[in-house]
Amino acid sequence: PGIMLMIWFTFAFIALAAHSHVSRVTRMDIMEGGINQWLMKPINYYLQNMCREIGYKIISIFLTLTVTLIVYVAAPEYIRVPESPLTVVYFLLFLIPAFIISHLTEFFIGITSFWLGENSAASNIKHMINTVMNGELAPLHFFPTFLRTIAIALPFQYLGYVPAQIFLENITGLNIGKHALFALVWIGILG
Repeated sequence: PGIMLMIWFTFAFIALAAHSHVSRVTRMDIMEGGINQWLMKPINYYLQNMCREIGYKIISIFLTLTVTLIVYVAAPEYIRVPESPLTVVYFLLFLIPAFIISHLTEFFIGITSFWLGENSAASNIKHMINTVMNGELAPLHFFPTFLRTIAIALPFQYLGYVPAQIFLENITGLNIGKHALFALVWIGILG
C-alpha cells in the first residue's frame, strides 16, 4: 500500500503544481465580454492568465507541501523521498514545462469559446484524454503497445507520467534530458 499511496501523492502534487485551469477563465471572459477590456490594454492576455495561474500554483504548492510534510511526520512509511537530492531538483524543474504544456492546451480549449460558445464538452474531452494519456489512470508501461505508442507521441505524458517517473527515480540521467527536449518541442508546437 505504501508505493500506491506514494504514486497517488506524486500525481496529486503534479496536478496541483503543474495543471492549469485557464480554460474556464478564458471561456467566461469570452462569453461575458470581459475579454474586450484585456484586448484594449497593452497587456498580453495569454501572459496575464499565465501569471494569474502561477500565483494560484504558488499557494497550491505551499499547501500541498504542508499536507505532505504532516503525512510524512505522522506516517513516514507512506512517503518515499528520492535517494538523490538531485532527483528532487530534476522533478521540480520538469514541472515548469509540464505547467507550460498544460497552460497552452487549456488556453487553446478556452479560446474555442469564440467558435463554440459553451466549450464544456471540449474541456471534458480534453480532461478525459489527459487523464488516460498522462498515466494518471494507469502507468503508461501497462498500456497495450498501440495505446502506449499513441500516449508517447502526444504531449500528455509530460503532464503526469514523466514527472512522476522522475520523482520515483524510474527515469534518470540522460533520459531526463531526452524527455525535457521533447517537452520543449511540444511547447514549440503548441505555442
